[in-house]
Amino acid sequence: MPISKIPDATIKRLSLYNKQLRRLVDENIDIVRSKELADLLSLTSTQVRKDLSYFGKFGRRKKGYDVKLLLSSLCKILGVASDNRIALFGAGNLGRALLGYKGFSERGFCIEAIFDADPEKIGKNFFGKICMPVSDAEKILGEKDIKIAIIAVPDDAVDSVVDIVVRSGVKSILNFTPRRLQVNNDVMVRSVDFTDKLEQLSYFSRHPMDNK
Repeated sequence: MPISKIPDATIKRLSLYNKQLRRLVDENIDIVRSKELADLLSLTSTQVRKDLSYFGKFGRRKKGYDVKLLLSSLCKILGVASDNRIALFGAGNLGRALLGYKGFSERGFCIEAIFDADPEKIGKNFFGKICMPVSDAEKILGEKDIKIAIIAVPDDAVDSVVDIVVRSGVKSILNFTPRRLQVNNDVMVRSVDFTDKLEQLSYFSRHPMDNK
């Protein structure tokens, strides 16, 4: 089935399945039934089977899913079975924290290049990566076959960085700025706004019964 026909919510749940299957592998569990997987993720077994059916037939009736085989299949579907090359824009505190996060490499993501416009950061080594000038980014993104761009730059630099990323042909952006990015429909953007989450937690910390 074409990816455009698969519900966005299903794609998001694939990541949940992938994460839970990794836990099961670590626990040396070989087989998991749809109901067991659903219970672990607070879903229904019907939802699990429907989500997976978009991508083929997995498991055997009444016998469940082979955990390692299903994990391998989902990794291929999500594109994390191969090397996903990432470019990071912004070598500030947040950018360096992302660069040092070991979870990326463990899940098949590799930050291949880091860019910044600050002369004091350019040329410095951060976690084994030399920070390069943003002015060189368009050329380097193509040379390194970058698939995903992470944007963690100051607000006044967002537009110019997005223009560079789009011109280079990168189709996936993880946005850590509060700005809503203006891109073409063929570019996928996922935004992470910590302040939104903190505001929600702030509300529920003061109104705990509203979360029941």
